[in-house]
Amino acid sequence: VPKANKAGITDFESLKGKRISVQLGTTSMQFAKKIPDAEITTFDHVGDAVLNMMAGNADAVINDKPVTDYMLHTNKSIAEGTTHLAPIATADYFAMVVAKNNTKLQQDINAALKQLKAEGTFDKLHEKWFGIPADPELLK
Repeated sequence: VPKANKAGITDFESLKGKRISVQLGTTSMQFAKKIPDAEITTFDHVGDAVLNMMAGNADAVINDKPVTDYMLHTNKSIAEGTTHLAPIATADYFAMVVAKNNTKLQQDINAALKQLKAEGTFDKLHEKWFGIPADPELLK
């Protein structure tokens, strides 16, 4: 939400009847469509959705948490002009995919991830790119 948060948004319930910007074709867009009486504006890029909100044309943006964390970490003006609220709408699992017959690569990737997590490098990289420590679920 904008730093001033004049619409008083605190959670998803308070988005009813509000103007919401989202990135076209995302799970965030699908979630926003379920909010009663919300006016949804879509954009090809989430950065445009955020800029639309910062220009006063939306009350909030719904977006993927890692993308938002990265944007706020790397763009000082957006971070200073917005407040990232804590509610999480949904949690989606992501995976790396390798060819079914390439078990060696799969084993190598799994071993590398296990080592990065065990030595703390995974969490350090997460903090470098997203500005916050990795969620404990990611460190399993």
